Amino acid sequence: MGVFTERSFEDVVPVLEEFGLSHDVCAFRGLTEGVENSSFIITTGEGDYILTLIERRVDPDRIQLANALMNAGRKQGLACPSFLTSKNGKVFSEFQERLWVLQTKLQGIALDNPSRAQTETAGRSLATLHLAETNIHTKSENPVGERQWPGLLCALESITPRADFLSQDLIQDINDLKQKWPSNLPSGAIHGDFFKSNVLHQDDRLNIIDFLLCCHDLYVFDLALALTSWGFTNDNTLSPACIEAFLAGYQSIRPLLAEEYSALTYLYRLACIRIVLTRAIDQNRAQRRGAVESKDPRAFYARYLQICASNLF
Repeated sequence: MGVFTERSFEDVVPVLEEFGLSHDVCAFRGLTEGVENSSFIITTGEGDYILTLIERRVDPDRIQLANALMNAGRKQGLACPSFLTSKNGKVFSEFQERLWVLQTKLQGIALDNPSRAQTETAGRSLATLHLAETNIHTKSENPVGERQWPGLLCALESITPRADFLSQDLIQDINDLKQKWPSNLPSGAIHGDFFKSNVLHQDDRLNIIDFLLCCHDLYVFDLALALTSWGFTNDNTLSPACIEAFLAGYQSIRPLLAEEYSALTYLYRLACIRIVLTRAIDQNRAQRRGAVESKDPRAFYARYLQICASNLF
């Protein structure tokens, strides 16, 4: 979450009124973290909320899917935010031709270097989320999924100056790995952004946040995306021990099929490349627009090189 579009409190009052939350606001401030949308913390006498102005990659169907997945997760005992319902009965508001969502703000801190026990718990939580979505019928295609990669590569062409790591070798690896993309593995609603930064630790519980990139895709690809974060130490070093802990937790709830485990060999690389691409595009966009602290794609390029040099699966 972050701020791409600056808004004053007066600007968002009509939106808050739509959610029935305009008269009890004690404080209002924008968030600088994140690369996707513009988000603001709303403090009231009853608690804190996150108001998000959707900038891109999210449509009404995805918001509905996020709401369904959070509800399903809570039913399974997971701590997930709740969307507030607007006066029109929807979990989003349309104001000035833009989409807005308002959700409860969960407490806790994200840990750069979680313990083995915390890493295992995170793995169990992701597996529980994958199983929780069984009855969700809403589908929303991954906005940065395998079918959208040609568009991502085209967007890279507009980046100037061109980053040295966006080489022809990397692009060739993308094309080679895409040919291996599995089509018959278990799929459903995935979180899409299950990074350490989106799992808040509060005493002995985990609070899962930032569901707005949820979509319909392979569960094992969601796992691979998660491992690009949880499989590395805070100094950006690939850690087989961290990967083993996360997988142990995950498989204690949802054992992987042999075909899924085999697919991790190349999906792990592909997941890391996808993050390199989207962060390069997002960084360029943030530099042009200001305000948001963008995330450096080079860190994940370094992770990609380590994954390529390893023999993990």
